[in-house]
Amino acid sequence: MTDDDEHVRWHAARALGAIGPAAAEAAPALITALADPQALVRAHAARALGEIDDKDSGSFDALVKLLVDPEPVVRRAATTAARRVSPGPEAAVKAFAELLADTDPAIVVVALDAIVEQGDSAVPMLNAALKNEKAQYWACIGLTELGPKAAPAVDNLTALLTDNEEEVRIQAMLALAGIGEAARSATPALVKELSDPQVGVRYAAAFALGNIAAQGADAELEETAKTDDKFLKILATWALARANPDDEQRQRDAVALLLEGVQDPDERTRAASVRALAQLDLPDDVRDKVYEALLASPYPEVMPMAIEAVAARGAAVAGRAAKRLSDPKTRVAAVRVLSLMGPEAKDAVPALVEALKDSDPDVGSEINFALGAIGPAAKEAVPTLSSMVNDENEGLRYSAVFALGEIGPDAKPAGDALIANLREHRDDDPFLTLASALALSRIYPNSPNAAKTLVPILTAGLKHERSSVRAEIARALGDIGADAKSSVGALRDAVNDADEQVRSAAAEALDKIE
Repeated sequence: MTDDDEHVRWHAARALGAIGPAAAEAAPALITALADPQALVRAHAARALGEIDDKDSGSFDALVKLLVDPEPVVRRAATTAARRVSPGPEAAVKAFAELLADTDPAIVVVALDAIVEQGDSAVPMLNAALKNEKAQYWACIGLTELGPKAAPAVDNLTALLTDNEEEVRIQAMLALAGIGEAARSATPALVKELSDPQVGVRYAAAFALGNIAAQGADAELEETAKTDDKFLKILATWALARANPDDEQRQRDAVALLLEGVQDPDERTRAASVRALAQLDLPDDVRDKVYEALLASPYPEVMPMAIEAVAARGAAVAGRAAKRLSDPKTRVAAVRVLSLMGPEAKDAVPALVEALKDSDPDVGSEINFALGAIGPAAKEAVPTLSSMVNDENEGLRYSAVFALGEIGPDAKPAGDALIANLREHRDDDPFLTLASALALSRIYPNSPNAAKTLVPILTAGLKHERSSVRAEIARALGDIGADAKSSVGALRDAVNDADEQVRSAAAEALDKIE
């Protein structure tokens, strides 16, 4: 653990972690290593402390400090380990609160991100932190990020609606909104906030009542909807429609008002109207008119907002989006909706393949990326994509290769064409060679023979000028595992890359390979 060679140090830390609780006497040395200048040493020391699980060594307090480490791989390791060695919720919240007391929000956000990454297991600590004045505001933000997973925190979030701080009340309401219908018990408390003197609080209350589809709040929402504040009027009318899905008149009133909002000069009002329309459960004929109006808006930012909002509805709208592919006027929007939906758009694959036949190259490239986003369920598109891996259009051939890689092992019929690219395009199109190698690494996972050919090409690609490409290659080498051992030297260099994503991907790849 004190060797001059960093690789010896992190291997030693990893070995101690593998021994587990029987290595408890090494805890002080590992705690010291949490301050090592090398990220891999810090990460493995943190993981080892988690595996040893010695709650009496002071390792918890030392690990908490690493939640703001500049390296993501270290933050993740420290967060996981701290959860394991935590001496209990009260101590965890105390340490969390001390960390959040830092006046630099950038530091706080880094720590909060590391905690939220833990998913369900972060909820108990964040829930307990709602009772700590120093930590409650940031705990609300973390719970908002977790959405429905934060349901166990409803009671404590509801209690914060009487807090003296406006910002705390607003953030608690946003967290309740993120939880959705499981937060309906907060309805009476939210209704009271509709009459708060602060307009921001009233906005948050109406928004939360709409998201939870509150029952028993109609009278108060109707009164709120009489306001001259157009933004608040939109929120209250939408909340009424959400709470009364079978009331056709309320639905029509909401649609009419929200369509006005889409054309409003105020960007905030337009954004709220688009998202609200997407969340209403409308009949198909009404929804078609709504989407046509959204896509015809003169405001350029409305289309991407509409696409994102529609895609969030998932498989329920996949069929209707697929039908739009046949019309060149609506094709681009439909492709982008399906791309954002990813695997949920699997039923649209035949329509996407058909749309490729008469699309220009730019739209064709977007279709290919949508097929890639759908992934293995898009295997029906493999023959069409295979025919495009050497297309004269650069965008088409790159996007086709990408899609085949995302489809994975079911894309083996395209293997010969991609393998040919490794030999034939090293000089005239080196990126096509590299992209083909990436795709093949996904199509032939766990294949030592494939690794012999692909690893040297991928290793050379770690010097590519684009950081996103370097990060993707590092991840691919990590997925290959032990068969990528020859790339270890280049990955060690990449751990010191100028880009954070590359450093993190390289560190994790080394861990998998070694």
